[in-house]
Amino acid sequence: MASRRRTLLKVIILDVSGVGKTSPMNQYVNRKFSNQYKATIGADFLTKEVQVEDRSFTLQNEKPRKA
Repeated sequence: MASRRRTLLKVIILDVSGVGKTSPMNQYVNRKFSNQYKATIGADFLTKEVQVEDRSFTLQNEKPRKA
């Protein structure tokens, strides 16, 4: 049996404050939508496991705060 190799892919979402970066992240990772978000302090990190053909990927979404 062949071992499944896992690959970590980092996705960073950058934009100005208040444009809606958290909402699409939560929709993709958690399949949830809310139109009531508070401003993110620091950074949001979400992960999702995806399978493409015979490979496993871990997507790590990062939304850093505005510097």
